[in-house]
Amino acid sequence: MIERTVSLTNSRGLPFQLDVRLPAEDRAYPMIIVCHGFKGFKDFAFFPYTSRRLCQGGFAVVTMNFSGNGIGDDPVAFTELDKFAQNTISQELDDIDAVLNSLAQGTLLGAQGDAQRIGIMGHSRGGCTAIVKAAHDARLQCLVTWSSPAALGRYSDEVLRQWKEEGRYNFVNARTKQDMFVNYSYLEDLQANRERYSLDLAVSRLTIPYLVVHGTEDESVAVEAAHRLHGYAAPGRAALALVDGATHTFGTKHPFEVPTPALDQAIERTVNWFQRWLC
Repeated sequence: MIERTVSLTNSRGLPFQLDVRLPAEDRAYPMIIVCHGFKGFKDFAFFPYTSRRLCQGGFAVVTMNFSGNGIGDDPVAFTELDKFAQNTISQELDDIDAVLNSLAQGTLLGAQGDAQRIGIMGHSRGGCTAIVKAAHDARLQCLVTWSSPAALGRYSDEVLRQWKEEGRYNFVNARTKQDMFVNYSYLEDLQANRERYSLDLAVSRLTIPYLVVHGTEDESVAVEAAHRLHGYAAPGRAALALVDGATHTFGTKHPFEVPTPALDQAIERTVNWFQRWLC
């Protein structure tokens, strides 16, 4: 397996890093883009292990940081909280677009990437972003979400009031104890793109295969969200893979130590799905 970290810049001039993993044999492979969630990053918990497993399944894998995820030179620390505060779904979509453009042009993977066979996978809020992108970009041929909410922007009236009055809202990081503010521009972006970011509409418009993976004991996003996402899809378009007893991160923590049976089950279902539809 060949592994390297590279940098790209989105259409806004914002840089971000991504990890590229390629099987050793020199030929064209179907490609998978992997997206992290809110307060996540490409080196968080299970992402490196999962990406390697996907690569072992016969894929060229691009695991990306979003440009506004708050990660700077230190790949595992939130040192750019100003960028985190300014992030929006539109910006994340621009990041994915930069990756897709680079893949299509051959500048990222060269001859080892097959631009006609590209899938996308997202965890948690990254799943929401992946859904929206997959619904509006014909370059994506397959979709998998892990632990994804079924809607964007579901906040209490009190949170919304405080957010608007103060111009930002603090989403304290339970793991690092950092104050992580998000500017009100995040909500303004949701409001300006209400129809485009409506996940029920986005999923209903999908014309590609979609696998919904979710743990039955997800403490952050209730498993009901998976049933809703699956139900939004056209008949026969989506499949539901529930992992019994699994949490939001499939029993893993950061820093990652060892894979859990739940994680391995989620990976197996994901690899099989991509192999079925991209290979």
